[in-house]
Amino acid sequence: MAQGAHMNDAGVRKILDSQWCPVCAERKERGRSLCRTCFDRLPLNLKRGTYLKLGAGLNRMLQRAIDWLKAARVPHVHSDDHVLGGSA
Repeated sequence: MAQGAHMNDAGVRKILDSQWCPVCAERKERGRSLCRTCFDRLPLNLKRGTYLKLGAGLNRMLQRAIDWLKAARVPHVHSDDHVLGGSA
């Protein structure tokens, strides 16, 4: 999907129903749009936008959040990596 475009309701539902983050492909809770690590990286205005409902702007704000995260290209390190034997 092109940056600046927004996904349709079916695309948002697919993300919410999935257990995989659309940005980093790590596990996330179903019903949430992003994994905790990606969500924590967002600026406050984009975090707030991920709580909107379908038809109330979620499609547009979720696409903006995903675009922002992909453009940021910050190394992705999960907060629980130390528990799983990752680097300290």
